[in-house]
Amino acid sequence: MKGIHYLDGRRLARAITAGMLQLQNSREELDRINVFPVADGDTGLNMAHTAQAVILALAESPSRSAGEVAQSAARGALYGARGNSGVILAQFLHGLAEAWEDKARLDTRDVALGLKAAAESARNGLSNPREGTILSVMSAVGIGALDVSPEGELTALLSAAREAADDAVQKTPEQLEVLRRAGVVDAGGAGLAQLLGGIEQLVRTGRGAEAGEFAGAARALAGTAHAHDLGEESEFRYCTECMISGQDLTPAGIREEIQPLGDSIVVAGGARIVRLHIHTDRPHEVFAVAQEHGEVSSEKADDMHVQFALLNGSRVPIGCDSGADIPAELVRDLRITTAPLRIHLGEQGYLDELGLPADWLWRAMEDHGERAQTATPPRGDMERVMGFLAGHFPESVWITLAGAVSGTADVSRSVASEMTGGKVRVVDSVNVSIGHGLIVQHAAEWARQGAGADEIIAALPPLLEAARTFGVIEDLSHGVRGGRISPRIKQLSDLLKVDALLGIGRNGTVKACGVQRRSGDRVKRFARYVLKRFPTHQPLRIAVAHANRPESGQRLHELLVESVPNLVSSYVTELGAVVSAHAGPGALLAAAIPALPVRPAPETRAA
Repeated sequence: MKGIHYLDGRRLARAITAGMLQLQNSREELDRINVFPVADGDTGLNMAHTAQAVILALAESPSRSAGEVAQSAARGALYGARGNSGVILAQFLHGLAEAWEDKARLDTRDVALGLKAAAESARNGLSNPREGTILSVMSAVGIGALDVSPEGELTALLSAAREAADDAVQKTPEQLEVLRRAGVVDAGGAGLAQLLGGIEQLVRTGRGAEAGEFAGAARALAGTAHAHDLGEESEFRYCTECMISGQDLTPAGIREEIQPLGDSIVVAGGARIVRLHIHTDRPHEVFAVAQEHGEVSSEKADDMHVQFALLNGSRVPIGCDSGADIPAELVRDLRITTAPLRIHLGEQGYLDELGLPADWLWRAMEDHGERAQTATPPRGDMERVMGFLAGHFPESVWITLAGAVSGTADVSRSVASEMTGGKVRVVDSVNVSIGHGLIVQHAAEWARQGAGADEIIAALPPLLEAARTFGVIEDLSHGVRGGRISPRIKQLSDLLKVDALLGIGRNGTVKACGVQRRSGDRVKRFARYVLKRFPTHQPLRIAVAHANRPESGQRLHELLVESVPNLVSSYVTELGAVVSAHAGPGALLAAAIPALPVRPAPETRAA
């Protein structure tokens, strides 16, 4: 491809693919220097994922038209974009596609004007553009490309663009204080420089970048410190994204609507497809705004505070799905990584908890009679979370919702086996809700004490065996509809005017344990029932969950706490949507596990 003056569809597809492969080769270094906007160590992973989506889209595009190839690349990026830099890159490609629309071939001037338009498009996609970021590098590329003679060869233009990118990347610490303090350059900008370097090398030499090649931009000022130790935690907790598909979408209008909900806002795309990115504490409100504009898909909300904490001191991360009901403060304090399951309410799907808060679910079920259903999480959700763990830690432990009641355990095992090279070890909790949560809490405390993955996994079986979880259900109709409870149990409950008592069997299945009268003090009666079945002779951890009955939940917690002589810890929390969908509003759960040491006592080991 030496001495060329134009790019047709095939040449453009090869060039973009080469650039994206070079970007993927840079993943680890980009993760290492990632400190802005959040030091969560995933810029390389996010940009590599976006690049992969572009590569796959181009592989499926046989067009000879440069404009159509650019459209395919932009569409692939929008669907596959992850993270702040990934969505900005998608908007950059969208700008290129708009500039090159209806062009079968691109000459040097077309490419230069396209790069300038793409930089402006990316900047316009942000609510608060910052210098010293990938935006500064994009702007420098656009200006550098226009300085080349429009009559010249494309190799000269692409060399000028790459050099402008490298220079701009090295200047980012002068523009952004957090980069200067950390001694690194902007990771997103460095990724763009890699992409352009891969394109320029292919056009100049006819070959793509080799794995491991890395231009000076990303290494400049990288230093030897682990960048995350010098970064800052985000003001907001969740890195939230989704796709919106519809007609006559207005990215600028959507961006304005979500402006009050957070920062790091990027809204990329056009009239039919939009990719939304925001850092927020209210993902459910962001998704609600998105639903007003079209069909919402690819929702995600990653906990940046937990990621930041993990990267600053954790040895063995503990993870679980959202079937485990654990108070938010414990999740953060113990650095527990979570993957949200999926809930369907009517025709609409939601992320558990983050997309559908428990009070929204209860109101829909109690006030409007809507039916809630749970669903096995998409494989991509697990791949994203486990990929983060495997990319940063040599070992971690993932504890799933009981495999007997959900396909989540199977998905988790499959992803861990195929995608993490054995770095993520999966254990079935054989429990649900707060029983599952207590097991995860105990494992996370073992990890904080310094236990390794092998030790934690070896210590879990007696804990799983001894765990006890019970529930009292006001309305069994929700469980019957979901197939978790036999219709005969409901018929008997209604006939005798009693509440059903349910428990988790040793294999993780839900089973009927008995009944209690609906009249009188049902909370006290339930407390007496579970205390007879808790192993109160040994140190215990207990937990209580309620479905829209906070007073009853608090009272049950108080009754249990005052009756357990060897209490190590306890908590009361809302019953999550996963179990609420089947138990219904009014349900109360109580769980207990023994407080076991992860290692034998020193004298025992010596013996």
